[in-house]
Amino acid sequence: LVLVTCADHVVDPADLAALAAALERTGAPMVTGLIPSAEGSFGLRLEGAPAGGVGRVARDPRGPWDSAGAYALRAGVLAGLEPVPSTLAAALLGPLLDRGALAGVPFQRPVADAGTLHRLLLTSAGLLAGCWPYDLPAGVLLAPTRRGHLGGPVLVADGASLHPAATIAGPVVLDRGSRVAAGAVVTRAILGPGAAVGAGARVVGSVLGAGASLAPGAVAVAALLPGPAALG
Repeated sequence: LVLVTCADHVVDPADLAALAAALERTGAPMVTGLIPSAEGSFGLRLEGAPAGGVGRVARDPRGPWDSAGAYALRAGVLAGLEPVPSTLAAALLGPLLDRGALAGVPFQRPVADAGTLHRLLLTSAGLLAGCWPYDLPAGVLLAPTRRGHLGGPVLVADGASLHPAATIAGPVVLDRGSRVAAGAVVTRAILGPGAAVGAGARVVGSVLGAGASLAPGAVAVAALLPGPAALG
């Protein structure tokens, strides 16, 4: 048994366990987790399944399901693949769908795709709010009662520094070694390890990567700063 998940997806461990169990109950070579389809999704139909159960997956542009980005497959399925660069869709999903050999099971818990800046921020907010049973990094989770702290939760990881004169509007993640100086305003943001926000700077809806820095008085709105990088 092999479990495969997309690197930018967050799923619940209980759904992964259900996915593995579904493979064991079927003779299918591969089972995909399913979530309700949305505009622009792939479009799948689940056939022959009781409510919430395992069934056969078929292509259907108007189908009510889409892949959750998580899959359980038998190890033998990988043995016949050529050792060349490929995608999961081209090497396995497409051929199995064409043969009617792909099974699916609806997931029962939240699934998040963090593949864009906006969705990454939403997913981080969900993690801080406890939508998934994953441990947060060591640190302090501040509730919106601290002076200068508004909105959703704020995670201040061990080794991060948040000046008392800064204003924070969660959800915000301050990773280890990050620093927010006096007078800075940080809202809906993620500061990676060692990232720094200078005095009086503003960070709104942005991600500062490891070692990235925002100069005093500078403004970052809907920005993605890979680290180490500086914005003046």
